[in-house]
Amino acid sequence: DILVFLAGAEEVNYVISALHAEPVEGAHGLTISACPLYAALAVERQMEAFADTPAGIRKVVVATNIAETSVTIPGIVYVLDCMFVKIKSYNAKLGVDYLTVMPVSAASAVQRSGRAGRVRSGKAYRMCTEKDFRSLPVASIPEMQRSDLVAVILQLKALGVDDVLHFDFPSPPPALSLARALEILYALGALDDDAKLTEPLGLQMAEFPLEPPLAKFLLSSGKGGCSEEALTIAAMFSVQNVFVQDGAADEKSARRHYAVREGDQLTLVNVYNAFESSKRSQQWCQARRVNYRSMTRACETRKQLAAYVSKLGVPLVSCGRESEVLRRCIAGAFFCNAAKLEADGAYKTIRGEQRVQIHPVSVMHQRGAQWVLYHELIVTTKPYIIGVCSIEPHWLSEVAPHFYRFKPPKGGGTPDVEGQPPAKQMRKT
Repeated sequence: DILVFLAGAEEVNYVISALHAEPVEGAHGLTISACPLYAALAVERQMEAFADTPAGIRKVVVATNIAETSVTIPGIVYVLDCMFVKIKSYNAKLGVDYLTVMPVSAASAVQRSGRAGRVRSGKAYRMCTEKDFRSLPVASIPEMQRSDLVAVILQLKALGVDDVLHFDFPSPPPALSLARALEILYALGALDDDAKLTEPLGLQMAEFPLEPPLAKFLLSSGKGGCSEEALTIAAMFSVQNVFVQDGAADEKSARRHYAVREGDQLTLVNVYNAFESSKRSQQWCQARRVNYRSMTRACETRKQLAAYVSKLGVPLVSCGRESEVLRRCIAGAFFCNAAKLEADGAYKTIRGEQRVQIHPVSVMHQRGAQWVLYHELIVTTKPYIIGVCSIEPHWLSEVAPHFYRFKPPKGGGTPDVEGQPPAKQMRKT
C-alpha cells in the first residue's frame, strides 16, 4: 500500500476527488482504492485507512501530517512525501493567526519516511531536490514562538511569575507576543495596573483550562443569566471540527439545518442540544454530518467545566430563547474581536482596522450583519473570521468602556463605535 503526505485537508480532498474521477489501475492488475486521512474527517471515514486491504486491491492513503507520528497504518510499503505542511503562526502585531504552507523540517521528513516498511522493507519518495532537502531546517519552529501567548501568560501569573518578560522560556517567544498577551489580559480585567492577577477575576480565570476570553465568558454568564448556554459554547469551542469537512455537496445544507441567524455560537448550542436529545447517538451524527468524536469530547468537556463553575459559585441558569442575553454576555468577553460591515461587503476590525471576510463555514456568511464579534481571525487564502455572532454597536461601549467609545448617530445616520486607548497603562510587567 501507499501513503501520500500532502500539506492540508483541502489538498487531500482534491487528490481523492481526482483519483475517484479517473480510476487508475495499479501494477500487476491491482485496483487502486484511495482513502483520505485528516483530523476533520468523520471517524468512520478515518477508519477506512486502517482497514485490511482485500486481495487484488492496492490502497492509497492520502493524508496530512496526522499520519506522521500519531498513527501507524498497517501495510504501508511506499511513502510519497510532498515535503510541505500547513502550520499556524501568530502575528502579534495584527492579532492574527496565519495558516501557512511551508517546507517540512528535516526531522519531520525522517518521521514521514519511517512510515514505510513497518512490516517489510519499503521506500520513501521525497518530492524535492537533494539541494532543497539539505537546506531544510533541522526542526520545526517551536510552538511557543509562533502562538498566541495570552493563556500561557495567565498561567505563569497564577504560578507567581511576575516578570514574564524575563522568564527563562525553553524557546523564548517574541517580545511583541508577550506584550500583546499582557495587553489583552489587562483589557479583560485579569491583570491590574501593576500587571498582577486581579482578585477574584484573574485568579478564577486561571482556574479554567480554557483560553482567557472563554473563561471570562463563563464567569460572567451566571449574572448574565445564560451559564447553561455558555458552558455549551465553551465546550464546543474547546474541541475542533464539530462538523464533518470533506467537501461533500451536502456539507453546508446539513449545517444550515441547525443554523441560528444570530450566529455560530447559538448554532453550536442547537447542535449540542440535539445531540443530547438523540442520547448521543453515533447514527444521528452520521446522518447529519456531525463529528461524533468531537461531540462526545465536547460532552465530557462541558461536564468538567460545569464542575469548575459550580466550585466557583456561578449559578447554572438558562436564557432559553433570549438570544440577546447570550450575545451581550459574549460581547463582555470577546469585545476585543469586533468588526463592522463595509460598503463593499467586507468587514473591518475595530481594533487594528484589518479587512476580513466571514468564513464560508459560518452561518453568518453573506448574512450582511452590520456589527459582529468573532472567536478567531485566521489567514488562509484571505483573512477570515470564524465563530461569528451579530451584536449591537452600543453593547461594546457598555461592556468595555475602557476599550471602545460609542458615537451616537448624526443626522439620522447609524450609530458607530471606535476603539480608544486604555485610560490607564500597566506600570510594570
